[in-house]
Parts: sequence; C-alpha cells; structure tokens
Amino acid sequence: MTSFELQDWYQSQLIDPLNAVTHDPRLKSTSQITHTLNESVVNVYAAPDASGQTITQILYGEPLALVSDAADFHEIISLVDGYHGYIEAGSLQTASAPPTHTLTVPSAHIYSAPNIKSPPLQALYLGSLLQLSSGNSDQFYTVNSGGYIYKKHVRSIQKPAQDHADTALGFLDASYLWGGRTAAGIDCSGLIQIALGACGIRGHRDTDLQWNSLGNQVSEPRYGDFAFFPGHVGIMLDEEMLLHANATHMAVSIDPLADVINWVKSELDSKAINKKAFTGYRRL
Repeated sequence: MTSFELQDWYQSQLIDPLNAVTHDPRLKSTSQITHTLNESVVNVYAAPDASGQTITQILYGEPLALVSDAADFHEIISLVDGYHGYIEAGSLQTASAPPTHTLTVPSAHIYSAPNIKSPPLQALYLGSLLQLSSGNSDQFYTVNSGGYIYKKHVRSIQKPAQDHADTALGFLDASYLWGGRTAAGIDCSGLIQIALGACGIRGHRDTDLQWNSLGNQVSEPRYGDFAFFPGHVGIMLDEEMLLHANATHMAVSIDPLADVINWVKSELDSKAINKKAFTGYRRL
C-alpha cells in the first residue's frame, strides 16, 4: 500500500504545545497517510455505530491513516488533527498524490464537463483538498480523479487565506450541527478549525484543546481574537461582537459578547455547574 508522510500534505504542523495527540483519549499520533476521503463529507463516530453521536467530520481529500478495516466501518485517524474514530465503509481511496489546491468558498461542485450547465458530480465544502491540473479550459481546472471545478472556487495550497475571521464570516447563517465542519452544518469549534485551516493553520478540533493551544491569552479583545467559554468558542469581530456557531440560534450568528456570557451563565446555573461563564480571550 502506498503511503505518504504528513509533511507531504501540510506545510504547517498541528498547533499542539501540550502534545495532546500523545495522551488525549480522543486523539492518536501518526504521521503516515494511507488514504484520503472520496466523499463530500462523512461523519466520524466514537464507535462503529452510525446511530451514535457524531464526534467530527472528514472532508473530501483530507488525509487519513487506516487503522483497521471491517465490512461496515473503517477505523481511522484524521491527519488533520489526530482525531480517532470510525466512518462507514466505502468512502476511502488510497492516497495517490498530495493535493495541489483547496476549496476556498463555503460550498461548490465538481462538474461532469467544463461547463456550468453540465450535471454536477459531487458537492464540496471549504477546506476540501484536490489534485488539479490546468486542462484546456479558461474557467475550469481538471480534477485528476475525474470532473472539473471552477477556478475561482479554489486556490493553490501554497497561497493560503490571510484572515481567519473573514473566512469564518462566510459561514454566517449556516446551520448549527454538533460535530459539523461544513456550510451544511457546523459547530463552534469546527468553525474555528475550518477558518484557521483556510489560512494554512492546523488547529485542534475541540474547544478545550483549542483553549490550551491557540496563541496567547490576552485581557482585551480585538478583531480576530478567540473568545472562550465552558464548552464554547467564537471569534471577536471587534471589542463587543462575537461570531460563533451556536445552539441558541441553531446557526452561525453575530451576537454581543455580553449576551453570550449571559446565555452560558443561564445554562450553567440550570445544570448547577459551578464555573465562570467566560473563560477568556486568546490571540494568535
């Protein structure tokens, strides 16, 4: 089986100052890529049971290590962040070559021909990784695995975005989905991870891991800073307004930070949890 090393896929290392991939039970450490995803997006489960809770998602082209293979489920490790879990069988392809481009819009399509009126073959989401060649079209790249994609919907992985907050704003009004990482449904920490990934920054998947790894704690917020709460995170757009995927609105929304703190406090109080409603700010 062909395999690749992590540095073949990513220019940056996972931000993991506490080395969580070696001791956190959600994660496993490996640098060997054996497969990539060939579906638009799949759910990852903590156990080989599709009726269980989704713990995260894998996007098209993202690199994986196949741990074990059964008739109904693959046990995998995501090389994006070290997340370990199970996906339903039939959605993997053997890793053949590193990606050349990544999707830069919230969602797009692979088309059957280099024509916007041709039947779409597959939907893709921001952060999907593709191997592309120029082909003969001024408007479309050829997808090496089959099909065509509009050139303005992708960029070279050598040229990442520069503003994670602006990327996250592209998800405004997207539905909230626990474990989600796409414009079809996304959760709070997934929004942070995907926005950072568009900027070539590999961050952890979950809120607690992000708090312990992203940048440095600061006392006064500014645009682009991360605001953390117990089990929740968002991006500050200025000193007062927070962009976040949340279950209050079941969507990605912009809300006053003070309101969010009150919502979190009410939830903690209702569960008799003795925690501060606001954890703090962090800045890259």
